Amino acid sequence: MIKDILLIHLFFRNNKKSKMHIKLNDYSNLGKHMNIPRFGLGTFRLKEQAVIDSVKTALDVGYRVIDTAQIYDNEAAIGQAIAESGVSRQDLFLTTKIWVDNFAQDKFIPSLKESLEKLRTDHVDLTLIHWPAPDLGVSIPEVMKLLLEAKQQGLTKQIGISNFNIELTQSN
Repeated sequence: MIKDILLIHLFFRNNKKSKMHIKLNDYSNLGKHMNIPRFGLGTFRLKEQAVIDSVKTALDVGYRVIDTAQIYDNEAAIGQAIAESGVSRQDLFLTTKIWVDNFAQDKFIPSLKESLEKLRTDHVDLTLIHWPAPDLGVSIPEVMKLLLEAKQQGLTKQIGISNFNIELTQSN
């Protein structure tokens, strides 16, 4: 299905008669230090050959954002697909998300380093906390300190949160 969607994008991109003006290389500036392509590929529920084919096809048609997460269990396949695509790492915007099981101080940085190894890169462009986990006893400020440490170590360029509502960002 993903391949079909990507091929539809390719059709519109190459169809001069189309009224759709999709430019996969358009960027949005988010703050001073983050310039991100407007179109990207999410890889939730894509495994093994399906994720390899989807990532390679997406990169082939011009996508430059790849979004993954530790819990998706597909980072190694994505790393393989990127390596096989021939697209330079500097031309990509990679996002991964830290799973709640890795929020503890002794697991956070090692889990991110493992993600980087699987993705075959020395850093990602954006690292997010995947889900809030207030019942784990790890406060948001504690996890944000770990994200900041990852950024200071050069493991990620930008940091943030995912799937948080306003109330959760104001607690702790």
